[in-house]
Amino acid sequence: MTPIDHPERISRVLHEVGGGTLAVDDLTDLRWLTGFDTSNGWAVLRGGELFVGTDGRYGDKAAAETAGTGATLIVEQQSEVLRERRAQLVGDAAADDLIRVLRRVKDPAEVERIEEAARIADAALAEVEPMLHGMTELDVRAELEYRMIRLGADDRSYPTIVATGPDHGARPHHGATRREIVEGDTVIIDVGALVDGYHSDMTRSWVIGEA
Repeated sequence: MTPIDHPERISRVLHEVGGGTLAVDDLTDLRWLTGFDTSNGWAVLRGGELFVGTDGRYGDKAAAETAGTGATLIVEQQSEVLRERRAQLVGDAAADDLIRVLRRVKDPAEVERIEEAARIADAALAEVEPMLHGMTELDVRAELEYRMIRLGADDRSYPTIVATGPDHGARPHHGATRREIVEGDTVIIDVGALVDGYHSDMTRSWVIGEA
């Protein structure tokens, strides 16, 4: 797939910030901006520079995923020290929604990833559809999630919903059970794939035999 141009994004955000300071604490915003995918991290843009902070677990990962962005890494073993370093950089400035606003318009590389996530979920559904009769809801969920990974997804986009029959099929966000799919059932599947941070989300319905 087309590489995502993180240096261009950083340059664009630095231009928007100008001489001010922007704190980035949302982890999705952080990944969008820098390419760093983590459970603990932040970024601060100030004075035309980008600083990325994280704890010692992610130091090597941060270095690899932000390579080429020009980011200055701050890696601290202790969380309270990491918070202090962030506070020193930010001062009195507050985080805002600038990056979230910029993220609303997807570039071609992002669209490519969303399309691939949709393609993978569709392909997994096509493989599982002929097998529906006689399977349990849990079986269907397991098959779909396994096949999405095998077809190239990084993970499921969210917990797959498989709802069957007159009772389960009428429940929004039904949790899959060991109920077996039988003749006459409606089968409602809500499924999505995750590809490089981008999600697909689709719902499909079938009737097994005659409703």
